[in-house]
Amino acid sequence: MQDMQIENRIENKALAHNPNVRGDVPDAGISAAFGCNCAGQVFITFSDMLYANADHVFVDTDEQSVFVSVKNSKYFVGYVSEEMVAKLSSHDEVLLTSIKADGQSFENRVTIKRN
Repeated sequence: MQDMQIENRIENKALAHNPNVRGDVPDAGISAAFGCNCAGQVFITFSDMLYANADHVFVDTDEQSVFVSVKNSKYFVGYVSEEMVAKLSSHDEVLLTSIKADGQSFENRVTIKRN
């Protein structure tokens, strides 16, 4: 098993109140853990498969915030540290993970877009 350093844990309780989110999004209480594994790969682990099944990850370096794009809709994930912004900005891809309903792990490698 690989050693993982968890950088940030985010409880996203404000999805419906974020002006950057399109559509009517309920307050789902999604959590996300950001980190970098021992191979130097950046990952985000979500409590909800919807987020892990994203098409892209967007990093706003000015606001230190992260969004995911799912089927052409942009969802706010949370604010991250300067260190995590630097790590995300230095990579072209990020590994998104979650646990499926059947208990199996789900992994999705997607591109990182920056502002």
